[in-house]
Amino acid sequence: MNVILLTATTDPKVKAGVETYNGYLKKVFPGMKIISYGMVKPGALEWFSPLKEPMKAGAVCSFLKENIGTLKPDLVITNGMFGWNLKERDTGCPIINISHGTFAGLADNAIKPGLEFCRTRFIYAFFEKMSAGNASLVVSNSGLTKELNKKYYGIGSEVIPNPVDTKTFKARDMKKAREKLGLGAGKTIGLFVGRPEYQKGFDLLEKIAGLRPEIGFVSITFPKTKSTVKNITGVSVSEREELALYYAAADFVVFPSRFEGFGFVPIEALSCNTPVISGNVGVVREIRADGLEKVSSMEAGEWCRAIDRVLGKKSRPSTAALVAEKFGFGKFRRRFLALAGRITKN
Repeated sequence: MNVILLTATTDPKVKAGVETYNGYLKKVFPGMKIISYGMVKPGALEWFSPLKEPMKAGAVCSFLKENIGTLKPDLVITNGMFGWNLKERDTGCPIINISHGTFAGLADNAIKPGLEFCRTRFIYAFFEKMSAGNASLVVSNSGLTKELNKKYYGIGSEVIPNPVDTKTFKARDMKKAREKLGLGAGKTIGLFVGRPEYQKGFDLLEKIAGLRPEIGFVSITFPKTKSTVKNITGVSVSEREELALYYAAADFVVFPSRFEGFGFVPIEALSCNTPVISGNVGVVREIRADGLEKVSSMEAGEWCRAIDRVLGKKSRPSTAALVAEKFGFGKFRRRFLALAGRITKN
């Protein structure tokens, strides 16, 4: 099956959730061709910032249409708004749109009022809705994302949860992981993974760290963390294997994100049998596990009490089997191949 994926970037330095998802899709369809904005001719209105991202998406769509005779896809997959300027009559084949959470939901839950809110809530969401509407079928990465697509866009979708690489993110010995990373054996370590911004709750992390100076917080962000809070240490991670070591080395992972469509971090941590304190966001809403503490409040004291509950337990949880059953790559691959075969009749 000749599959083409339209997406924002193929820059290896970008390691966000969408890019991680693209890597998993590449494993499902080994011959898949990925077309991103960096591979096409820049759009004429790229300089106009409110429309910058939609114009990038439009340029990628135009590139596919201009080269459709050479590319000859059996299936086109579009990420988010990267299908707003593309219909089945242009491709000659079905289109699957991947919804990673909706821009409308992101704006309403995790962006402060202002220009960024307006751009995300009204411009980006408008083009994302067009992209989903153009598709033969929309795949949502969680039950929450499915709800948001219906609420904001009036569009139905099929849920296929994101997968997790359980061969990399697996249970390891904490002491050995700390030795490899050069971390102290006796200190309590909390881990934060994500962008250092309001959406991901980095401001809340700093408040939590301020209240718990006896805990060393390791912050893995891109760009590297530059917090003034003394017990937050920023580190850079280049490989997923190294990230898995940090999960194993931590006493707990704190995930104070204000909005997620799915949320890889808590699931990867649970796959390593590492306790997680998380906001009630993304796919976390659908999981119950002994090693998972959900905190609905954004009040730092509530998060500190959840940390105390986790640290008060005598042993680490055994959540790896749950993650493997619900989010193993094999299950994702089977479901996506069955879906692709159904809509392409291939």
